[in-house]
Amino acid sequence: MRRHVTVEDDRFDYGEVRYLTYGYLDDRLVNVVWTARPGGRRIISMRHCHAKEAEAFKGALD
Repeated sequence: MRRHVTVEDDRFDYGEVRYLTYGYLDDRLVNVVWTARPGGRRIISMRHCHAKEAEAFKGALD
């Protein structure tokens, strides 16, 4: 079982490269939006996934 899946978020021009990471946290699928910065990563948001997102990514994680 994979622990997480990361894809580049190219839906909009954010002025920076953003990534979407989907993975499990305490048995719930979560989505983390982040960008790389010098010296680390900057978390933009984190939330529980909606049912539609969970269906799309659950197969990739199992």
